[in-house]
Amino acid sequence: MDSNNTPALLRQAPFWTRDKEEQLIGLYSQFSLLWDRRHPYYYKRERREHAMRATAAALNNEFDSEPMLSTFHVTLNTVVFLR
Repeated sequence: MDSNNTPALLRQAPFWTRDKEEQLIGLYSQFSLLWDRRHPYYYKRERREHAMRATAAALNNEFDSEPMLSTFHVTLNTVVFLR
């Protein structure tokens, strides 16, 4: 359930546009602790979760912070391999 007591399965999945993908990539790149294993906080779960929540908030809370990381990796791999 989310903060509105809506079960996760009942919430509609976010609609991805190219602009949203670019915005997510830009926001994600600002938090090097999410992707740089040499970052001192890379292995600090609480710090990473905070960064993911901040990223979700910047995207107008359209995304859950929990699955966002795996969604980003799929999106990033798609973008990288298409270019």
